Amino acid sequence: PDVPDMAAVIQASWVVVAPMRLGVGVKNKVLEGWAAGRPVVQTPRATNGLRLNDAAAALVASAPDHFARLVTDLLGHRDRRHRAGRDGLDLVRTRHTWPAAAQALSRVLRSAIETPPDSA
Repeated sequence: PDVPDMAAVIQASWVVVAPMRLGVGVKNKVLEGWAAGRPVVQTPRATNGLRLNDAAAALVASAPDHFARLVTDLLGHRDRRHRAGRDGLDLVRTRHTWPAAAQALSRVLRSAIETPPDSA
């Protein structure tokens, strides 16, 4: 079923899960969770294109039992859950903003311009 207001659902949640094995728009789902200050437990596929810090990387799991342990641990420990939520919010504010994306693109373009083409 369609969710009329995903932001409201995330705000009412304690933990966001992104058990992605394939798909598109994955990055937005994770960023929405972080932006709401919620911890995000995700599979490696969900991290594609994201710049993680150590705290976010600690919530990545490929094995189903490890993934489940991370989720249940956060659900059972309020302080860890809140700390992970703050870490995610900080991550989205520092690494996943439009200015940060523009700076990264600028660095790539500058490097391409300054690097001489390979001589064949």
